[in-house]
Amino acid sequence: GRPRNLQVGSPFYAPPEQEQAPEEVDGRADLYSCAVMLYRMLTGELPDGKNRPSQLNPLLDDAWDLFLATGLAPNRELRFADAKAMQRDLLELEKHWQETKDKTCALLNPKLARHGVADDSPVHTLRSRPIKIDPRAGRKTFQVDSLWRPRHYITNQYTDNLDGTVTDRACGLVWQQSGSDYPLTWDKAQEYVQVLNAERTAGWNGWRLPTVDELLSLLTEVSLAEQYCIAPVFDRSKKWLWSADKRSFMAAWYVSVDMGFVSWQDMTCYNYVRAVCSLTGRRMG
Repeated sequence: GRPRNLQVGSPFYAPPEQEQAPEEVDGRADLYSCAVMLYRMLTGELPDGKNRPSQLNPLLDDAWDLFLATGLAPNRELRFADAKAMQRDLLELEKHWQETKDKTCALLNPKLARHGVADDSPVHTLRSRPIKIDPRAGRKTFQVDSLWRPRHYITNQYTDNLDGTVTDRACGLVWQQSGSDYPLTWDKAQEYVQVLNAERTAGWNGWRLPTVDELLSLLTEVSLAEQYCIAPVFDRSKKWLWSADKRSFMAAWYVSVDMGFVSWQDMTCYNYVRAVCSLTGRRMG
């Protein structure tokens, strides 16, 4: 057996009882460590007992303060009874955050053109040809910052075509309003686009996987508290979208429209597809 009173764990993440009576700790010690990790993820700092999380991160509110205070209670009897109870409250917080974000994002609806009315605004020319790009050159190529978020945003001019597609005249593109029903591997995403063209979906036969540049045009520049919005004219449940751009022969780039960044994954991973057409492409009669 191990020596008596042996203390195990990282000091900053260990609860008081682990130092005072290491032989008597139970599962609530692990919940304390989880709370420390969540506090640091949300605020960038270790808990010091002085600052409430909402004082350090404007995206948090009193509900988060209460949750983390419970998880970090020095007296384990005041913490969550077990991991299931902690998970239940965390899921409620996530639901509350999502509802608040959706309400706020709904107020940020970009200008919608009247159906069928042309717009004379200049068109942004975005790269449509797929490339293979190494991450070392990715930030410069995609014009993103250190968090891999766009350095510049586009003012879109959306038209809901009422046929499951959305036209953005600012970029000369036609998008699927929703996209694939289920997440797909990158290879299956290619097959999905082929089916769209074979079926002449919405009268178009120029469907393709969008480039990273085109996907980034869907993101909306807003204040910190709402920085993860996309236009509500789109189905916002499809959050991670494959691009046509490759990182290597085994990996491809994707865009998180929920969190607003670019990243890459192995092609065997599963993301959604939101196919795109160029307005200059061929539309079937």
